[in-house]
Amino acid sequence: MLLPFFLVILTLTDGLSEELSWRGFALPRLLSRHNALAASLILGVLWALWHLPLVWTEGSAMYLQPVWLLLVDIPAKAVLYTWVFLRTRGSVLLAVLLHGATNPFVVSPGLSSSGDLTVLLLAAGAKWVLVLVVVVVAGPQLARGPRPEAPRATAEGLSRGASIHPTT
Repeated sequence: MLLPFFLVILTLTDGLSEELSWRGFALPRLLSRHNALAASLILGVLWALWHLPLVWTEGSAMYLQPVWLLLVDIPAKAVLYTWVFLRTRGSVLLAVLLHGATNPFVVSPGLSSSGDLTVLLLAAGAKWVLVLVVVVVAGPQLARGPRPEAPRATAEGLSRGASIHPTT
């Protein structure tokens, strides 16, 4: 019964606060210089480093997780989020909803009380298998230059502080 409440709260906090930055600001700029796969992996490492303090925050889902696992897991999620972002023609709203919708279900499970990494490794492995499926389904376009559906930033517009507009 509380799930819709948690979904709304996590969408407004985690989803909105992070995705405006990751997909709304950083990803379009990375896509102007890199293909979607490379941009996702760069963003994924930055995203993992952003969450690094949670590894040492008692009570967080990432508490005492090995740092290397965070650096393996979150870049896979970044590729998947980029695929959704590109397939929705740069919709930050859908990225926000995806982020908010996945957090209540602990898509990245926490470390077990015994310190066993099996579930964490299986979750990260499953994400990378899904990344491979997305790359195969999306074809080489994901690894080629920026997708035409992606919002593109012009150097002139960025220097003036203009907003990013999707290309048509």
